Amino acid sequence: MNMNSKIKAGSKNKLPSIELLAPAKDAALGALAVDCGADAVYIGVGPFSARREANNSVSEIAALVRHAHLFQARVYAALNTVLTDAEIETAQGLLNDLYDAGVDGVIIQDMGLLEAGIPNLPVIASTQVHNYDVANIRFLEQVGVSRVILARELRPAQIAQIRAAASQIELECFVHGALCVSYSGRCYLSDAQGGRSANRGHCAQPCRKKYSLEDAHRHVHANGHLLSLRDLCRLDELSALLDAGVTSFKIEGRLKNAAYVQTTVTAYRQALNRLLDARGLPFRDRLSEGVSGEVQKVFQRGFVSHFADGNDRMAGLLTPKMVGEPVGKVAAVRSKSVRLEGVSLHAGDGLCFFKNDSLVGTRVQRVDGDWAVLQKTDGIAVGTALYRNRDHQFYASLEKTSPRRSVPIHVQLAATNDTLEIRARDGLGNDALVEEHGAWEAANDAARMRDAATQAMHKTGNTPFVVETFSVGEGPLPFVPVSVLNGVRRKVLAQLVTLRENQMRAMRQARAFRFTPSPYLGKVDAYHNVCNRFAERFYERCGVSDVARGLEETRNYAGARVMVSKYCLRRELGACLKETNAEQLPEPLWLVDADDERRRLRLRFDCARCEMQVVWEDDAEGKKNR
Repeated sequence: MNMNSKIKAGSKNKLPSIELLAPAKDAALGALAVDCGADAVYIGVGPFSARREANNSVSEIAALVRHAHLFQARVYAALNTVLTDAEIETAQGLLNDLYDAGVDGVIIQDMGLLEAGIPNLPVIASTQVHNYDVANIRFLEQVGVSRVILARELRPAQIAQIRAAASQIELECFVHGALCVSYSGRCYLSDAQGGRSANRGHCAQPCRKKYSLEDAHRHVHANGHLLSLRDLCRLDELSALLDAGVTSFKIEGRLKNAAYVQTTVTAYRQALNRLLDARGLPFRDRLSEGVSGEVQKVFQRGFVSHFADGNDRMAGLLTPKMVGEPVGKVAAVRSKSVRLEGVSLHAGDGLCFFKNDSLVGTRVQRVDGDWAVLQKTDGIAVGTALYRNRDHQFYASLEKTSPRRSVPIHVQLAATNDTLEIRARDGLGNDALVEEHGAWEAANDAARMRDAATQAMHKTGNTPFVVETFSVGEGPLPFVPVSVLNGVRRKVLAQLVTLRENQMRAMRQARAFRFTPSPYLGKVDAYHNVCNRFAERFYERCGVSDVARGLEETRNYAGARVMVSKYCLRRELGACLKETNAEQLPEPLWLVDADDERRRLRLRFDCARCEMQVVWEDDAEGKKNR
């Protein structure tokens, strides 16, 4: 029997324009995020990631790309640190390697890379570029940047104004995870204190430390983690952000674990799908059932919307750690057991409580009726508030769950005595067609032949596809051996995979960066983080005659603003100068390091802009800062 096949394929449509973007500490967590429904993941690479601990090789990222592209999910590589002249060439070589690995875009902070040259990749301006105002984002759109990662402090109404002024650029918005107290890219406190630059991936997080707030008379008004913000959660604001023009919804967490990634991606995937479906907008693929999206169960410091709804109380003053869900107050204590009214605890649960303003942890060893036997009870009394920071049953269920993502396809089969034709289509316009020619005889049992063909066509092996609909052309099928049916099916599915990969490459090419020098309206001061000659030349080509070198290079911190924040400690403590009945705090105000009282930080307040500044400035007695 002579047979030969002919393959026809085509691709028409683009991906849905709304994207759920997830973090990836490594390739394995990136693949998990994709399997849970992420439309894209971002991952650090080499020595130039703003999360140095989340460093991955190009080969690892290439493996992630191959997995992600099966589902037409994108992979963005983060090279978002400030660079020196000596590092530009190395970074360029890394970009070329990433292009060859198939990444779909690169996240950068340093404008020097745009001047030095980017391979045919879409460029995403990191939030460290301070994508806060309309003029800056409009400028980035004009020079050829594909996307900006918006400042976390922006409200939906402000984002809508940006969208109106910059209609073509993609707007990426943080919706979940840890918050920087400072505008990103404008914090130098870690570098000033200990030479660990946040803009070069080495932040020591001094904002999470304990401080005292002192006034001009050395009177202490507050103690605690005064700069430590709680975590962001905008599950309830996704609709408003969609209306404002956000195209990518970003989950923070490139240092988080698998439980965090699985839970947060699932929660936001489910919420976005409901919104998109209600609006008649497309979303992708089929996800496994029974995966939990209870974001309060994984790492979080308590949730805030971060100005999105006008909520101005956002600090976690007592601790920068995860406290967990409140489970109630202790009703009774005996030996190492406690009883809570109406609360179900389980062996293995992690609990915590505050003892003398310090967070203390313990664990449930077993449960006897209404009593929970704890690992330790020192510091627990009747009335102590307990929090569950690890739900044993929740984590046990996660470990038993294997998220599975599948791509629904439509398969058609038609046959004559000499031609077998199979067509497979996905929901994004990719259409593969294979024709197999041979000399087949009429089937003795047409119904049985049809059943055999149906079973053969539904087997998709280790591909991501699942046959959602299957149809057979008019007339009875000839007798075609199952081995032939299986071979043709494998060919058409392989072609569908190739089509989907080609579609990803074509979209990357269409969005690739093309530098168009455009006038930059404003001065380039030390807070623009220009630390190499290429970045300097970039701004000069955009019409700036006097380009200042960045603080990361000059380290001239005396009197400098080492942090600028939309978060205001006055407002947090009920002492806002705009409120008529606010507590009076004699200025100047100082933040005093709880570990070293000689280390003092001056606070200034720009009430017109509702901003707080932390200034690296010595007072009359303390010389430690200099």
